[in-house]
Amino acid sequence: MYNRAKQSVDMNYLDVSKPHKISIASYNYYPEESLHPDRIMTEHDIFIVIDGEWEVYQNDVAYPLKKGDAVFLFAGQHHYGLSKCTKETKTIFIHIEPNERDAFARSPQNTENTVAFPVKLSCKKNPEIVRYFDKLAFLYSSTVGNKQILMNAYSDLLLLALADLGDDKTSDNGNVISDILNTINTDLSRFYSIDELADKYYICKRKLIYLFKTYTGYPPHQYQINMKLDLCNDILKNENNTTFRDLAERFGFYDEFHFSKLYKARFGHAPKFTRK
Repeated sequence: MYNRAKQSVDMNYLDVSKPHKISIASYNYYPEESLHPDRIMTEHDIFIVIDGEWEVYQNDVAYPLKKGDAVFLFAGQHHYGLSKCTKETKTIFIHIEPNERDAFARSPQNTENTVAFPVKLSCKKNPEIVRYFDKLAFLYSSTVGNKQILMNAYSDLLLLALADLGDDKTSDNGNVISDILNTINTDLSRFYSIDELADKYYICKRKLIYLFKTYTGYPPHQYQINMKLDLCNDILKNENNTTFRDLAERFGFYDEFHFSKLYKARFGHAPKFTRK
């Protein structure tokens, strides 16, 4: 027997020191009234209502959702519905694998590189959030180049944006970092310097480095190196005809020797062994 409950202020705590792998991202359309599935997932389930209304429960706590509302249902919790959605409800949903330091309803002991936000959020204050959902759904079903690294980047942007909604005090800082990440991930053929980013976004270099480490776990230059090397690693596993020189040119490394040196430092072996 399910018990109807009042709204809760339960919080999600997400570790953003490394990307959350997305297992699926897509669109749902309900031409007829439907209940939310009754289940306990091993992954986080996050979706935003594009049209319609729905009520979703997590652990006997009701979350009524309208257009523009998002809900983050934590892995391992009981999710279900008692009231059906309205006809022609549309959502965009994402399932992401949890990190070991993610926590629900209780603050983790180590809060470094952790963002926090409530289960339900109204996203009308930040229309970019819908774009992040839409971009992730598009990328998941596409065959575009840089797919995995782009999905990781947009996943980070989405989590940061949700955290900003949950904490108005950090919204300005979070928006700056979100804009910087968007700039970096839009042009992967170059490395952005700290001076360049600080001038572009009118922020002192020391504060930029501090905020970047707070939100991503790394200073700007190291974040770009790790991001690009992770993408190169994925390409080497799947594209046999791409040369090391091609990768160096595509992602802004000085040359193939510079690329190989950084690759070995990150993965513990030369890139040629990944291809084998």
